[in-house]
Amino acid sequence: MYLTLDLALRVGDLLLANGAGAGDVHQGMKSVLRSCGLSTATPSITFTELSITYQPHIDEPAIIQTREVHHREVDHDDLTKVDHILRDLVGGRIDRDEARRRVLDAVASGHLRPRWAVTLGWGVMATGVALLIGGSALVSSLAFLCAVAIDRVTLWMGNRLYPAFYLQVAGGLVATLTAVLVA
Repeated sequence: MYLTLDLALRVGDLLLANGAGAGDVHQGMKSVLRSCGLSTATPSITFTELSITYQPHIDEPAIIQTREVHHREVDHDDLTKVDHILRDLVGGRIDRDEARRRVLDAVASGHLRPRWAVTLGWGVMATGVALLIGGSALVSSLAFLCAVAIDRVTLWMGNRLYPAFYLQVAGGLVATLTAVLVA
């Protein structure tokens, strides 16, 4: 039972730390709990903490486990790994212990690509969007530079553990100042 609760919390931690919404995190944790026979357990999600309450029997005290979610960089590869683990667990292709092993491997594996490649990818994507909506070479170049600047600023702030809200504000500020300077 404790390993099942731990697995659900680890899945929720990976999902929340990598940018999944609270609804998706809740659903992922519930899927783990149901698949492992604890369908009456109740997950709870806040911005920085996950908890699960489970009462095995009405005459027994509830068991509550919590896990603090630490800030990490968003890694879509981790989200994909968790999705595959959940599908395999719910589909009965793996058991709880195998799911737990795979989740621990996903946490320990680190990032698939170097950080500079992620920054470059954001810039290329912004350039593509600018070209898609009819932007000139100047607009596309500015979109590239702006996306790279936003990524670097938010990475710098994230490494200093600023709350996500301030990272979003800083990203919006970079984009707005760029637009004002160009205009």
